[in-house]
Amino acid sequence: MKRTLYSVLLIAALGGFAVVKADKTDLAKESYVERSEVDFELGVKDVTPARQSSAMRVYEFTGVGPGEHTVLVFVDGKFFRRDKLRVPGRHALSLRGLEPGPHRVTLQVVDAAGRVGRVSRAVEASKPDQLLE
Repeated sequence: MKRTLYSVLLIAALGGFAVVKADKTDLAKESYVERSEVDFELGVKDVTPARQSSAMRVYEFTGVGPGEHTVLVFVDGKFFRRDKLRVPGRHALSLRGLEPGPHRVTLQVVDAAGRVGRVSRAVEASKPDQLLE
């Protein structure tokens, strides 16, 4: 009986009974949640030069303060990549290899305090290298 009680206490102490629910992106824990709770409204403006290849889009972000931030990219609900973002400034985004057809791209910006902003866009890729048009 003592041995069983100690095993239960050890499991409880190690968090064996804890239910973990990830509902917010947390960079410190490398937890990326596409539909994360948001702390601020994120705006995105496409500023891609007219001569730029369709394989690359260039964006300016609004709604987030100046400094260095992290941008997370999700495609169709799945984590795709993580980049650094300096505001003010522009961010180039490439999604090479995107399968033809409709997709949902979600961009999250996480500031130094861990606050999250998010915006989603529907995109239609007609060939593998067409991006965010």
